[in-house]
Amino acid sequence: MNRVLLVNDDNEIRDRNASMLEVLGWEVYVASSETEVFEFIVACRPAFVVVDIEMASDAGFESIATARSLFGDLFVIAVTRGGNRELWPEMAKGRGANHYLVGPVSGSKLTDAIDAAVADGLIET
Repeated sequence: MNRVLLVNDDNEIRDRNASMLEVLGWEVYVASSETEVFEFIVACRPAFVVVDIEMASDAGFESIATARSLFGDLFVIAVTRGGNRELWPEMAKGRGANHYLVGPVSGSKLTDAIDAAVADGLIET
């Protein structure tokens, strides 16, 4: 189950992060809305989800909650480039995120988060 869902409404950033994940050996699917998150997770059950929380209309936070409600054990990484650095990590965790990364997201940041989750048995490869 080497599938990952990447949720981001910024095409350039989403494509760059998708390329990084593909280099790491993941089969990457992308979504840009909460509706697409629901559809993909139900259809394909990814190993984990990477969600940009800076999406319009709180769609990032809602995508985390949707992922968590569908599969309680799904590993969710919340990412952001800005925002409230004190409040947003707590909000993301409150919605169900397991990990929080401040961007720009690099391959090494993603690798570290994924490797730690795999080592802890939270992501199945």
